[in-house]
Amino acid sequence: MRIAVDFCQALFNMGLKKAAETVKEAGFDAVDFSFKDKAAHMLLREGDEQNALWVRRIFQETGIECVQAHAPLGMSVENKMDEEDEQFDLILRSFRFAQVLGARTIVVHAITDVKPVNFVSHNLRFYKTLEPYARELGLKIAIENLYIYNRRYGTFDGVFAEPIEMVDFLQKLKSDVFTVCVDTGHALLCDKAPEEYISELRSAPIGAVHLHDNDGKDDLHLPPYAGVMEWDKILDALADMEYDGDLTLEIMFFLGDHASEEELPKALSLAARAADDLRWKLEERKEERTMTR
Repeated sequence: MRIAVDFCQALFNMGLKKAAETVKEAGFDAVDFSFKDKAAHMLLREGDEQNALWVRRIFQETGIECVQAHAPLGMSVENKMDEEDEQFDLILRSFRFAQVLGARTIVVHAITDVKPVNFVSHNLRFYKTLEPYARELGLKIAIENLYIYNRRYGTFDGVFAEPIEMVDFLQKLKSDVFTVCVDTGHALLCDKAPEEYISELRSAPIGAVHLHDNDGKDDLHLPPYAGVMEWDKILDALADMEYDGDLTLEIMFFLGDHASEEELPKALSLAARAADDLRWKLEERKEERTMTR
């Protein structure tokens, strides 16, 4: 079980080689290569195949793996689901880029600006359109529990906020290409304890996690133990579900608040220690459950 961190903030602040070295020195084994920020976006737009080979070479030289990736954001109901559409094409480019880096899973957000009555049907079509591209590359598409911030009421409206919604959606997709990415912070903001979200997924496969903490009020993307989450309960739930994937921290806002050349390595090291503690505790729990079966 490897510990990984969302790479976008380090890449943006340090550049590729320095960022990879710093992440490795901090204690992480791997990265989640996110195409959510401008620096990574540029890698997709021109010479993406050569850029992917360049990134892979730097990772190999540094001893960092890419365990998962995150597709670009911004797909809208206005976009067409074909290669002629720029936003859709960026997602496909991110698939090919991720495959070159060795990622097995790529997180793709649902399209959220759809009328509620059309949400399921529109997103079923979206993900089914992506399916053959992912299958050809040997990738799993991870569907994440999200939220939409309601500015009028100051609330977080959930997208797949209830596990049963995620389970039903995966059943409708009827494909082993799709899996779940559990985002602990998003679950809590939508009034669902992360451990409950995990446990209630039941038979749905968890292929990836975005682990981060918050205060229950804002999407802070803090390292584990820096907020109000009950991490022992979260680890119990993951162990009960026999989760055997990697532990990925998505803490870009925390790293962004400590983005100076002096502070960022320290922030990454602190986060890596928290991730390693989670790994040790989760592996211990899984071993205990194996022995009692």
